[in-house]
Amino acid sequence: MPTETDRAGRLPIVQQFAAPIRRIPILPAVVLCGLVIGVLAILGILQRTVHPEWIAANLDAESSAGKWVGSGLLWAAAGVWFLVAATGASARPWVWIWWPILAWLAADEGNAFHERIERRLEVDWQILYAPLIVVAAISWWGVLRAHRRPRKVALLLILGAGAWAIPLVLELIQNWGGEPIEAALYDPMMITEEILEMIGATVFFIAGLMVLKGDAAHRTRC
Repeated sequence: MPTETDRAGRLPIVQQFAAPIRRIPILPAVVLCGLVIGVLAILGILQRTVHPEWIAANLDAESSAGKWVGSGLLWAAAGVWFLVAATGASARPWVWIWWPILAWLAADEGNAFHERIERRLEVDWQILYAPLIVVAAISWWGVLRAHRRPRKVALLLILGAGAWAIPLVLELIQNWGGEPIEAALYDPMMITEEILEMIGATVFFIAGLMVLKGDAAHRTRC
């Protein structure tokens, strides 16, 4: 049976890369992400109501500050969960499905893949992405079961999933609710969607960071 030292010896580069990530303080990371998301929310509201010329602040644009930040947060979440898997901080196989899902979402957010596919095929992207959503939900459930302790991690995983589930529902309402609903509620629902997605990505990142830090503390005690 391989020991922790054996596993670390097989993955020296990953362990070395994980070390500085483990030193990221959680509270300042949360505050920084919160401030950035808050600023983007304010600018996004102003862009839709007062300053339509602020193109970079348009949260609905396929290329904007909000999209770049959202993609970056998802890449950070994917990266930290990859380290959780590669360093052995999680013994369950679900994490090897979970982090690629986050990486795909990051690539999609930054490149607007689902919007482009939807336009080309003229099929709602929710239908096209249904299999991916099912796989994501199953892998999330597996990761949640593997990390029920500490409860903070489980709670963050649940909150992150909720932050991503609500935008899916809001987008369904926009797409299938008819023109009156879309005309009246599009802007507030769109802004809510984008902000919740960024919050969800941040929460997933913090959850993975806590798992990575917890594993390091366990190794130190042992």
